[in-house]
Amino acid sequence: MLSPMPEDLTPILGPGGGKILLVEDDVDTRRALDQLLTEVGFEVKCAANGAEAIALLGDGKPQLIMLDIWMPEMSGLEFRARQLRIAGVRDIPVIAMTAAGVREEARVRLNFGRILRKPLDEATVLEAVREFIPGPAALDH
Repeated sequence: MLSPMPEDLTPILGPGGGKILLVEDDVDTRRALDQLLTEVGFEVKCAANGAEAIALLGDGKPQLIMLDIWMPEMSGLEFRARQLRIAGVRDIPVIAMTAAGVREEARVRLNFGRILRKPLDEATVLEAVREFIPGPAALDH
């Protein structure tokens, strides 16, 4: 689950915030992230594991992938290794999400744009997303 942001930090993106592929096996976390990202204007496609995510890559190129590392069927590490071998999608940045961490060797080899530690909070998630999908985002103070 996500820790909520204070109301005064709610971002305003407006329509057309960008396309995100969200890959997360935990149903509650996936729903919470999907709701958060959709509410602030992103178009989100969800996958429960790396295999589903690979299939979704051919269904409209996302601008960003948010990827859980430890999942059944195909882990985030396996997904990222495959993604890097697919022309046309290897350049899509990836934000990795994990409670267990990622070895430095894997982080460097798989070129994660950012790694977020679970449990996640809304403000950190949105800050990380804005690094890769800039736009009309503004913070009310």
